[in-house]
Amino acid sequence: MSELTVGVVGAGWMATDCHIPAFTSHPRTRVVAVAERADDRRATHDGVVSGPASPARGNTAETTA
Repeated sequence: MSELTVGVVGAGWMATDCHIPAFTSHPRTRVVAVAERADDRRATHDGVVSGPASPARGNTAETTA
């Protein structure tokens, strides 16, 4: 079976408490991007995102809104 790659838009309480933990705990799902305008909330998910960091992918502190 193939792997599902996921990008999460918004890193509020629902994403942080429910969606991202559910995706990362599933063996065939990989979170590849988290898009969030707030620097502090985006930074909390830098270790969750798998794959190369890139400002275009929205998973580094250099990304701006």
